[in-house]
Amino acid sequence: MKKTSIVAVIIIACALFLCACRQDPPAPGPKPGPSPEPKPEVVTYSSEIEALIVSRNITVENTYKSGYFRKNSTMFDKELALLSCSFAHSSSLDDAEKAMTAMYFDDISGFRNDDSDVNGCSYAFGHRAVDNYELVAVYIRGLGYGPEWSGNLNVGTSDASNGDHTGFDVAAAKVYVALKDYIDKNLADKDLKIWISGFSRAGGISCVLACDIIDGKELNVTSSNMYVYTFEAPVSVSTRRAVKEAVKYTCIHNIVVEADIVPHLLPSSYGMARPGRDTVIGADPDYVNSCIHEIIGDDANMPEFSATADYSTPAEYLAYLIGEIENAKAEDPEVPSLESREKYVSTVQERIRYLAEVLLKDNGAGENGLIAYVKEMIEDAPLSLYSVWVTNKDGFYEGSDNPSVKGLKQILEECGVTYDDASLKNACSLLPSLLLNEGLVQLVVKFINFNDPGFRNNAMYTVNCHYPGVVYSLVKNM
Repeated sequence: MKKTSIVAVIIIACALFLCACRQDPPAPGPKPGPSPEPKPEVVTYSSEIEALIVSRNITVENTYKSGYFRKNSTMFDKELALLSCSFAHSSSLDDAEKAMTAMYFDDISGFRNDDSDVNGCSYAFGHRAVDNYELVAVYIRGLGYGPEWSGNLNVGTSDASNGDHTGFDVAAAKVYVALKDYIDKNLADKDLKIWISGFSRAGGISCVLACDIIDGKELNVTSSNMYVYTFEAPVSVSTRRAVKEAVKYTCIHNIVVEADIVPHLLPSSYGMARPGRDTVIGADPDYVNSCIHEIIGDDANMPEFSATADYSTPAEYLAYLIGEIENAKAEDPEVPSLESREKYVSTVQERIRYLAEVLLKDNGAGENGLIAYVKEMIEDAPLSLYSVWVTNKDGFYEGSDNPSVKGLKQILEECGVTYDDASLKNACSLLPSLLLNEGLVQLVVKFINFNDPGFRNNAMYTVNCHYPGVVYSLVKNM
């Protein structure tokens, strides 16, 4: 074959090969749009916090930084603590969702406990990218709730819920299931970081939830990717669990005002603790007032604290008060006592839970009615109220033949609050039965001693240390 023929064959073969391999160009379509704008690494936004110590909210400026969630989660971060404090103090689910929107979280989803499940809670989730992770924000409502507050009183015996606080354990389990569903729906196969914050009751639930996530395997999130900040959380998990798994729980940071009564409930003898690490803020009256004046205003003042031979500081008063409660023992197994967890459950829990539940129904209508009536009677006839409600077996329930002294049954009816009659009667029996515990009676007398209001004012000081505006002011000034 001639050389030219060989070249022609090669050219034809190459042409056929190229034709065989050629693909038609894609049909014309819409041109790709610009890439979405990256979310800002730093975001500032404002929100409101209920001050409570004054009759107005305070506006605070917040800063979100993705850099918070690149740091070692076991190291306390004051800036993240302050952001978490503001977020946890969202007084409604709407406010929490607005905050997440401001921080550029996506797929925000909330659950409102509108059915007032006493063993439930309201919560919300959202997520946004931080490097190769998806950061999931978990908000649990710690303010503005109703009958679910009675779940705080559902302590349970030491062998229930593996020794954890039963009310918090049940609520946390519901959030856990919802969080898993949320992640399966929106973030399947993604590497996750989780940010949890909670105040008061929500702080207790947050602690249990965080422990369940760390101990479980379903969400596949290690403690190094958990950022948990709670504020004024009561004890929540069994002491044995908190100690046994202490190394794993170091990502949980509990901010505690030392003179706030809530984080010190319940007594240590109940076998429960806060998991993780406590960061304690001092509560010297002059220091606290200076902090709240700076953040809230000069008209914000704490109740005056009075020292005695038994205590010289608010923290010492609190320790004294809890000691008095714990030492008010009763030999009779039927007499109300808080000396141990089992004794509380058997003599107090059911009755006080129902009282809380019925008083907080319908936006606290019963509670408001009861407080208004007690204030009126204290001014006009305090001894009449005492003689009927406390010394009469069914007096707190049904009042007396004298129409001037009402029972709780009548007060609730006037407020339009429905109730179960048998449950209310049993719950009301708690008050007169306290007379059988001499130690608790002496403690109550200290509260109602009109000649010496110092003990009551000191108690109110510890309550005010729990107010959102006060807590935020102290965290801000840490």
